[in-house]
Amino acid sequence: EMAWYVGPTLLQALDALPSPERPTHAPLRVTVREAYHLEGVGAVAVGRVEQGCLRLGAQLQFSPGNASGKVRTIEVDGATVREAGPRDEVTFVPEGVEVAALRRGMVATEAGQPMVEVESFLAHLTVLRGPGEVRVGYSPVLVYHNAQVVCCIEELVAKLDRRDGARLEERPAALRAGDVGLVRLRPEQPLAVEPHAACPRLGQ
Repeated sequence: EMAWYVGPTLLQALDALPSPERPTHAPLRVTVREAYHLEGVGAVAVGRVEQGCLRLGAQLQFSPGNASGKVRTIEVDGATVREAGPRDEVTFVPEGVEVAALRRGMVATEAGQPMVEVESFLAHLTVLRGPGEVRVGYSPVLVYHNAQVVCCIEELVAKLDRRDGARLEERPAALRAGDVGLVRLRPEQPLAVEPHAACPRLGQ
């Protein structure tokens, strides 16, 4: 207690903070961390709901690939539930899907709103250190939610300002440690990607 301070206490200030909105009405995106076969049950997928709601009976499509199935059971923290929301760690059984068709890095979506498997895409690339210079043809490993895919740099589109993203140089010859660039990447394995604004949590 200090005579010069007339504002709220720390706990009052924390209580006054608005609760973050959970993106429950956005298109469903469930990242798959692992999949296994359970005798008498079939394929079981384990992952996290990034946005939307995973509901019992929903018809799902897994990207990349064409696997699809109906949600038969959902578990959150070991308890059986009828639906799971954003940030819930889930274990679910997609009826009609073989375990061989599922793998780490897939994204489950509602059948009418699938993610797109890309041939190439634009990305912001920050060079933290080595390999000296980043040029066209360099192939780093991209970590995108649970997916880890080697991607070849097809084009250095622009060098960007680290502070505001403004373009400093078009089509630079190389990027060096400390540089930020807009680059075109080509995945060397199947990969489904969405714009960051459509589902920011996929890029975290």
